[in-house]
Amino acid sequence: MIPHFKQKFPGVVLIIALIACALLPWFRNRGYLRDLYDYGLVVAANGHLNRGELPYVDFTTSIQAGFLGLNWLVERIGGGTYGGLTCGAAGLIVLSALVLPMMLARRLPPGLAAVIGGAVTIVSASQHTILWHNALGVFCLAVVTWAAAVAPVWMRSTWGWHALVAGGLLLGGLNKLNFNLVALAAALAWAAWAVMAGRARWREAGLTMAGCLTAGLALPLLIECAWTGASPALWWHNVVALPSEQRLGIVATVFSSDFLWRPIHDYYGWIRLQPVGLAGIGMTLLTMGAVWWGGNVRGWRRSLALAGTMAAGAAGAALIATNFEIVYLGLGGWLVLLVSVWLGTEVVGLGRRWLWAGLGLPALVIALPAWESAWQGQRSQFGYDAAPRSKYRTLEGVADGFSYFGGLKMPFGYVFSLGRLMWTLPDPDQDGRRAVFWGVGMEWMERFVPAIREPGQPLWIHWGTSYSQADIERLARKFQNQRDYVWAYNTVARDNWPWPINDVLDLDYRREIIGTVLVGRRPINHDEVDLTDAMATIQGLGGNVVGRSFLLDRDPFTFMRGYDGRIIYGSARQSAQVKLLAPLYRMRGVAVINRMDQNEADQMSVTAKVTVHGSIPEQVLWQQELRLEPGEKVARVPFEVEAGGRQILFWIIQHDRAQAGRVFAGYRELEILHSAETAGAPVLRDDILPVTATGPSAAESLLGETAWRPEQIVVRGGRVTPEGIELPAGGEVWFHSVNMLGEVHGRIESAPGSGASRTVRTLWCKGGRIQPVQGGGVAPGQGMDFHLWTGELGGWFGIVVEPGQSDAWVRVRVRSAKISQPTEGRP
Repeated sequence: MIPHFKQKFPGVVLIIALIACALLPWFRNRGYLRDLYDYGLVVAANGHLNRGELPYVDFTTSIQAGFLGLNWLVERIGGGTYGGLTCGAAGLIVLSALVLPMMLARRLPPGLAAVIGGAVTIVSASQHTILWHNALGVFCLAVVTWAAAVAPVWMRSTWGWHALVAGGLLLGGLNKLNFNLVALAAALAWAAWAVMAGRARWREAGLTMAGCLTAGLALPLLIECAWTGASPALWWHNVVALPSEQRLGIVATVFSSDFLWRPIHDYYGWIRLQPVGLAGIGMTLLTMGAVWWGGNVRGWRRSLALAGTMAAGAAGAALIATNFEIVYLGLGGWLVLLVSVWLGTEVVGLGRRWLWAGLGLPALVIALPAWESAWQGQRSQFGYDAAPRSKYRTLEGVADGFSYFGGLKMPFGYVFSLGRLMWTLPDPDQDGRRAVFWGVGMEWMERFVPAIREPGQPLWIHWGTSYSQADIERLARKFQNQRDYVWAYNTVARDNWPWPINDVLDLDYRREIIGTVLVGRRPINHDEVDLTDAMATIQGLGGNVVGRSFLLDRDPFTFMRGYDGRIIYGSARQSAQVKLLAPLYRMRGVAVINRMDQNEADQMSVTAKVTVHGSIPEQVLWQQELRLEPGEKVARVPFEVEAGGRQILFWIIQHDRAQAGRVFAGYRELEILHSAETAGAPVLRDDILPVTATGPSAAESLLGETAWRPEQIVVRGGRVTPEGIELPAGGEVWFHSVNMLGEVHGRIESAPGSGASRTVRTLWCKGGRIQPVQGGGVAPGQGMDFHLWTGELGGWFGIVVEPGQSDAWVRVRVRSAKISQPTEGRP
């Protein structure tokens, strides 16, 4: 079929240069990714296949099994790593840049053949750094339609062309249905055209059509069903039914004026070739002119050829609409179909000027901006992080198994966020799976952190495509019961959920930003204590520890109301810990173990311990096994520790992995007896007012004629007056008794007028310790005496007004202070 390479390309350098040019974007971008939204689907699928799970049967996918299996083979041959996976794109680029020009060289001048074949390669295969089904679809489309145009009816003398048709249809049928249906329709049309043009008989055309249908439909279906074990009905549900409703619904957009001037799918940012529809229509009109003036047919056949050209143009527009892909690739498919018309109607004999004007120019118009786009990685590096590559980092070390990515670099924010995500994961069950839902943009994590899944759960999430409305409502019910998923994750960029899932998540789940680019949602615990609110913490957990002293950055503990009616701060996981940031000398508390299901009767035990943070070897301050005897629902164990002015860690460890999720253990009534000083005035909650006064003037206003002056004084939201510190709703005044013991007396007065009473609290705080002293309402025009004293050496006295809607103020004045510095050290 094809003569020796050197006979058609005396300059071997031309084809080598073409391959090098098409490969350059791949070389530049293969080691980087801005996001794993698209390529992560292949990564996840390969993980499923490695575990013996199969498409259609074990997981739903509208991405065909043949394409997934091909990538799985590429990855295994490449060493089982992401770097090996990228070799698939390189292979397709080389194959396309070599085969397509050689096919065209049979009918076109060598230079033009190289330009068109190279253009098709650049607009498709060069756009990706892994083997991608849309790029492979364009290649198969070109092979089938060009070979069928040259040799439309199968004959022994042209068997090479027919082998290309059969091979392209078979590979295309395993790869992507919509591209292959267009290719199959073109092959059938060329066979019928040969009969109508008087170059073949219907018998020969019928055999050709039967062969095409076998290679393009029957064999791919047979192979995929035989490999996966899926029935034809299940195959149809995955490949046809799921994507068809939405994809076919957007075909009508090609008839809008917007289609003429800009891409339908603009997810990949602004591209240089904006008038997409005009470019495709322009190519089609040039081909129609060539068919009319230069074709070898006349009469009704010429009109039929024009109709076929318009059909090819319409098919090209439909490929753009039905594939959520960068528009260059869709235009490449459009160009492929029009080149097939030039070959099949034999208008390639018009002369070089016609050929370069009708084929070469459109190919260059598409290819030049497409190559620049591929070089920049506009498609392969699709994502939303604008950080320069100098800020990219590798994924190695984020978690076990991430060595798969090798030297692949991603934006620091992405890598950082993944590291934070790993801290939030619940413990795995006995099968190594976790109660998490990997949402949009995070499906690839299934490979490294397997989630609890149902048979047939979709490989990837595209609401309305892989998830029908019935599937969405079923998933909403699973979220609503709050038992199936401890966490649901997705990316900030794709944090949108369809109805009714969005309603369930808004009502019953807490949204948390993880790092910078990820979002986590976990069920709201209605017994949860707000650790950012100091008063809420001691009211919920008892004791006197300021909740914000717990390290919330890495907070594996949660809350549960035990069978004794009291809230426990702890975990049902196999191992969990929380750090108390405030250094302390001595504290006491209660460790609690609570059965999750009161109907269970097994004996259970966990280990509770308190250690010094950062001690090597580990310094255990207290450790005890917490036990539940058969039938016992809750048990409490008091403890006391001496920490020597250091930070401590609270631990819960379940040595029996089967107990995870069946027993909850933790702490409550944590009471600091002797604490260490920490810098700055206490912060009780997040919504504090700004500091409005400090220093001598504030001290003069607060203490008046009282002789003692504190080392520090901080007023938040208040104002200094000769009669005292005036505080609005939410206002605070704090004064510091450094290294001293004693007490102060004073008066709080509320402004006259009408309205609700102002709730005022007096407190003593030190480090992570808070001691409420007095609290109550002060009616307008009324007052309240207060008496404050130090709980130990040093600390802060505080008078705070609870936040509210009223703008009425209260005035605070200290009347007397008995403060002294002991001659000895800390008591």
